[in-house]
Amino acid sequence: MLEVIGGLVALGLGYQSLASQWDRRRYPPIGRCLNGLHFQLAGSASPTVILDSGVGGSSLEWYKVLPGIAQFTQVVAYDRAGFGWSAPNSEPPTCAQNANALHALLQSAGIPGPYVLVGRALAGLNMRYFAQAFRSETAGLVLLDAAHEDQEEAILPVLKASGDKDLALARIVRWLTPFGLFRLAGQLGIVPRLHILENYPENIQAMGQASIYRSCFVDTLYREFAAFGESAKLIRKDRDLGDLPLVVVTAQRHLDARDFPADFPVEKCQLTWESLQADLAKLSTNSVHHIWPSGHYIAVDQPEMLVAAIRTVVEQVRNT
Repeated sequence: MLEVIGGLVALGLGYQSLASQWDRRRYPPIGRCLNGLHFQLAGSASPTVILDSGVGGSSLEWYKVLPGIAQFTQVVAYDRAGFGWSAPNSEPPTCAQNANALHALLQSAGIPGPYVLVGRALAGLNMRYFAQAFRSETAGLVLLDAAHEDQEEAILPVLKASGDKDLALARIVRWLTPFGLFRLAGQLGIVPRLHILENYPENIQAMGQASIYRSCFVDTLYREFAAFGESAKLIRKDRDLGDLPLVVVTAQRHLDARDFPADFPVEKCQLTWESLQADLAKLSTNSVHHIWPSGHYIAVDQPEMLVAAIRTVVEQVRNT
């Protein structure tokens, strides 16, 4: 029996290793890698716009908006450690760790400030911490359906229970991924495809799917969610952004109803979420709060509106 188990383990490890090597050959990095982090750089002029995706996302998330932003200023879209083409990192992925790693990347790449920071979902905490830690280099902030430090206490219990269930599942799946079981389950259709991938061109879908099957992906996903409490504590220490130009964009469809049972209180959850988003707009005395007809992936659903909003902040910085 032990020999059979050992053989299956070896088979799984070999399958994951060979499939991962094949993915790397088919989908090499589309940008540069520095300090173990992958990033795309486009455009010119100042300030530089920095794009940070939500948990599990990558620089691919910005494929619709990056060319538009590059027409009027320099822009960087990067992958946090363990996502996209970036190498994993053993450090706890708190907002402080992520912000400091991003700053070190920008310095190593010779990309000076000032920066206009754009963060979706949990990356909103990263960008807020960056703005706090590197105030003299931060010129503006755009929060896209961004996480709120008090959301764990404010959201409806039924939504928190759903999130806790997903986190528990990720805790188990992260140990199975190196043996190829997550990849195999996805290819057999056992693991549902992310709805967001349906909005990508086929080549982007394929690259995104390959990144999800990386051995480090689910582990990084789990650790980022698990670090939320510590990130919330860190971000609460300083909520005053002064008069920093701030744009808060809230999605009218923060939750995708397809991911929940028919009787799930999606509308009530949305009202709570909008209240938290309104509170984010109070971080600066120079803020604007938009509620857009969009799902959670705003850069995919409303790219033109997002490019225009970012351009407004860039022009405001240039005219200051």
